[in-house]
Amino acid sequence: MLIDIVAKRYAVAVFNMARAKSLIKEIKDELEYLGESYNAVGKLKLVLNNPLINAKNKYELLNKITNGSLSPLCGKFMELLIRKRRMEYLPDIITTYKFLLDQYNGVVRVNVRSFAALTSSEEEKIKKRLGWINAGEIILETSIDKTTLGGIILQIDDMVIDGSVKSRLHDLKTHMLSRIEQGKLSNIDVL
Repeated sequence: MLIDIVAKRYAVAVFNMARAKSLIKEIKDELEYLGESYNAVGKLKLVLNNPLINAKNKYELLNKITNGSLSPLCGKFMELLIRKRRMEYLPDIITTYKFLLDQYNGVVRVNVRSFAALTSSEEEKIKKRLGWINAGEIILETSIDKTTLGGIILQIDDMVIDGSVKSRLHDLKTHMLSRIEQGKLSNIDVL
């Protein structure tokens, strides 16, 4: 929870500064590059999060990694994160920044889990069915999840629409058990 609050605060701040300077896309690209480096180089993460290493040395290391190519805005932002000892939040800040960018551009990302790979026509049908979402563009991020047993599960931000066979079977089981408990259905009727 604290991570979400901190990441959001910093992401909103850098996004607003980037928007004011018309650098939204450039800052996203720079943050993604920094995030990839941060996650890919294990020792880098350890050094940048180590409170015993002074901020100046951390920032110099970051400059070496980027060959000094960071924009002034992104450079100052990284300097702030280092000085405030907030580098551990960088992956969450980047995720939140990209979410803010999607909102700004009217893009809604929908996570779609299905038992088998979806065809392009199935993806188009899903997008049409999601027409109630007021978005300029709907991007489906599909993945295969054999635990669904069939059907699909959609996740849009915090909302989950579960149309999986697994969910339907669970609902049926719960309904039948409650009917048995209420005496409206006997075990023999189930067989």
